[in-house]
Amino acid sequence: MFNFPRILGLAISMAFASFSPILMAEMIHSGPVQNVATNLPSNFELNLWFQGTQFDDGLPGYVTSAAGSDTSVLSSLATTGPTQLRWVLLGESADWTDTAVELTFGQIFSNKTSTIGDVVTTEWAGGILDFNFCTDGGLGYVLGCINNNGVATGYSDNLYISISAIIDQRHAVFFFDDGYGDGDFADLVVGVSMVPLPSALPLMMVSLGALGFVSARRRSLS
Repeated sequence: MFNFPRILGLAISMAFASFSPILMAEMIHSGPVQNVATNLPSNFELNLWFQGTQFDDGLPGYVTSAAGSDTSVLSSLATTGPTQLRWVLLGESADWTDTAVELTFGQIFSNKTSTIGDVVTTEWAGGILDFNFCTDGGLGYVLGCINNNGVATGYSDNLYISISAIIDQRHAVFFFDDGYGDGDFADLVVGVSMVPLPSALPLMMVSLGALGFVSARRRSLS
């Protein structure tokens, strides 16, 4: 016998179980913070995912943390649970070839091949973001990288990342200084946002709609 209340309850439970961890996750700074002066590249452009947030009101004032090879106070960006991440190229000003790399996905942006406003979506299991900036130092091959946790490899004397304050628990911006000598943190600027709702939600809504239709159909036939 068709037990609509029981099936409806099961559908709701299964759907919410699939997306509630993502919905509840937040973006956080892991570690201490320090004030860092930054500049914006002339081609900096706020992507629509950031418009309407406090980033519209002078983003450099919100930069509060940095990581670098000779910095004793390190901070990193993390999430408190699994989520989708939306990466956006917001600006660049480097002469050298600089790249942004999400290690489980691969290269997401290059200042030589990507366009301001490009968007890449990745899956993340939670914790400190596994994210690097790299530079070729003008030599045509990867010379050094620095990760979100402040650890540099290869050429590393002057590589720095500055991380903005977090807006609405789900938006932040990475600023990369590739060591060219200008110290402006504007060589590659990448925004990252937690996708607020996962793909399971539309599926849940479709399922509930179908169950509602079946229930209405049964009532009309009885």
